[in-house]
Amino acid sequence: QQFIPQNVVPLGIAASVDRIFVTTPRWKDGIPASLSVIDLPAFNQSPVLAPYPNWEAQTPITIPECTRLLSVYRLIIDECNRLWVIDSGIVNALTNLQQLCPPKIVAFDLATDTQILTYQFPANQVLQGSLHTNLVVDIRNGECNRAFVYVMDVWRNGKLL
Repeated sequence: QQFIPQNVVPLGIAASVDRIFVTTPRWKDGIPASLSVIDLPAFNQSPVLAPYPNWEAQTPITIPECTRLLSVYRLIIDECNRLWVIDSGIVNALTNLQQLCPPKIVAFDLATDTQILTYQFPANQVLQGSLHTNLVVDIRNGECNRAFVYVMDVWRNGKLL
């Protein structure tokens, strides 16, 4: 896939103690990675975005593998040092919208940079034309193994059961 710098539009940002995570949804062609990281301190005024957690976690649009990251919109770091992202599964939303993969929630353990959870939305939880763009993580009383994740569907007001 050809890299087109002017098509890369940062949307979501989350900061940890030593890194900044940035999402660049694939609204247009030419975006090689949808979730990236900048190590801190960033000595360069324009630091390079590195794919997070690596290139293998990103899927190409040409042959999408839906277990990988396709088009991440928003992200949040919880109190348990986990990075949660919402991947819409949609590409070219500004030009020729295509739902290539079901939307999914993905979580990473920031201590090890490993993917610890993937929840792909079943078809009965996605309305035609849904766009899942934001998420909130709710952890009560510091119980990291009992996190609740709420996701917004901004186009169809769908709800998860």
